[in-house]
Amino acid sequence: MVTGGEGFLGKRLVKKLKKKGLEVLIFDQKSNPKHTLLDKKMLLKNIEEVDTVFHLAAINNPTEKRIFDVNVIGTKNLSEVIKKKSPGTKIIFTSSFAVYKPPKKGETINENYPLLPRNNYGLSKLKAEKVLSKYSKEGLSVVILRISNIYGYGMPPFGHSVVSTLLESAKKGKAVKIHGDGRQTRDFVFVEDVVEALIKGIEVKKRLSVINVCSGKETSIRELISIMKKTTKKNIKVEYDKSNKDQGYWKGDNGRAEKILNWMPKTPLENGIRLIWGKMK
Repeated sequence: MVTGGEGFLGKRLVKKLKKKGLEVLIFDQKSNPKHTLLDKKMLLKNIEEVDTVFHLAAINNPTEKRIFDVNVIGTKNLSEVIKKKSPGTKIIFTSSFAVYKPPKKGETINENYPLLPRNNYGLSKLKAEKVLSKYSKEGLSVVILRISNIYGYGMPPFGHSVVSTLLESAKKGKAVKIHGDGRQTRDFVFVEDVVEALIKGIEVKKRLSVINVCSGKETSIRELISIMKKTTKKNIKVEYDKSNKDQGYWKGDNGRAEKILNWMPKTPLENGIRLIWGKMK
């Protein structure tokens, strides 16, 4: 079962699971308006005979009023239903680097790095993690994957993806405003690599595992733009808003993912951008 199976990441995961010959139930309001995490009866109807739940469904807009209802109470409802109806079912949950305290230059984020969400999205993910941790103590098997800056073809521009936004700018010649001076860094991980990490979560034996899914490399926004100009052969118009100090130097440690999931990212940033651009032209 994939909650959020009609989303950017969910669609790719569903496709890959089906390629492996697995039966997949999509639980998503886009395909069925009745599929809501806030309806326990609907969850109970769908959870039977499910051995793994990939819990991707979430609101990612930090200003959305229902963010805690969907992301936290929805996770609690899902956990309760699994405990009641199908306690052997594993939950693989997509969390985020947004749960961490913004790092200073030179720091690397491992799973023990201080937790201090900078917005309601990160806070909702952290609260959901705590819900899942509680239920793991009551017998559920839980894998929490904290994903860094995911990117890939089909992610909407001018929203949560700086990669999509800058490539759209390259395509249409629109200027992009960057918060900060462009020297802030991000850890970019390609969507297909994230799908592989999710699937490898099925084999994890430990009752509760918290694992970073990231490239382990930091790239400044200025470096990202340089890579894109080289790849697209286009000018990218950028305005830096230096009054907005969105600096943050994000670089994750994926050593635990390598050890527990036997996973390492395969797609260098340059290759990922080239693949996206090839589909955009």
